[in-house]
Amino acid sequence: MASQAVNRRWTRVKDIFAVYQRAQSCKPCGPCCLRDACTNQARTTIASPIQPTETTDAHTLRLRGSNYYNKVKLALLEKGVPFEEELAWVGQTDTDASPLGKVPYLKTDEGTLCESTVMLEYIEAKYPQHPLLPADPFAAAKVRELLRYLELHLELVARNLYPEAFFGGKVSDSTKEKTGQQLEKNVAAFAKLTRFSPFIAGDTFTLADCAALVHLPLVGSATKIIYGRDYLADLPVRAYLKHLGERPTVQRVGADRKANTELMLQRMKA
Repeated sequence: MASQAVNRRWTRVKDIFAVYQRAQSCKPCGPCCLRDACTNQARTTIASPIQPTETTDAHTLRLRGSNYYNKVKLALLEKGVPFEEELAWVGQTDTDASPLGKVPYLKTDEGTLCESTVMLEYIEAKYPQHPLLPADPFAAAKVRELLRYLELHLELVARNLYPEAFFGGKVSDSTKEKTGQQLEKNVAAFAKLTRFSPFIAGDTFTLADCAALVHLPLVGSATKIIYGRDYLADLPVRAYLKHLGERPTVQRVGADRKANTELMLQRMKA
């Protein structure tokens, strides 16, 4: 019975992956590690999946951890920073690099970094080629504003729904009601900040797009499953994700995610 329950949970997760892939050829999932092959040899590591019924703040659930990993990976690809990826299953993460065991984390000759947004800032400053932040300070601040909104006011709130939406668990009615009300408010506020012309902050691909690519599909899918409607449906998210899906970097992330998902499922069956 337990095995059947896990299979049902992962059937649901794979269904969500399929919806996301149709929209943009990418779904945030993929256990791996990044090592920058440049002189600094920066390395970003992410743990592999844990059992889908387990919860943790360590961002090691596939839908909770790998979207933040792929955010960093996409930035490296967009900036043309060479890197290698290494597999690190749960329990194999480097707690010297990430004391809480959170993923992803970055290793460089200068030291280690954890927290994905901090890594984005480091990568942007260290490798100024192909900038993902505008040169104008105010415009750059607006990109950071969107990035914070996406993660604090959309994805983090929607995460309350993930146990039931994606992993076969249960979320209390009171949590659903509170989360739904908060998301409605936050999505309306988010809509006032976004541009979608064609990118989320304007006419240039930025760090905010790296985050939007991996977070928006989760928010939309979770609300659709729990409430019967996609809370992002009134925004041009579908067209936006389709547009992003034309980028070779996004296609690379999607293909790698798919391969790593299969590897993860094989490991679970072993």
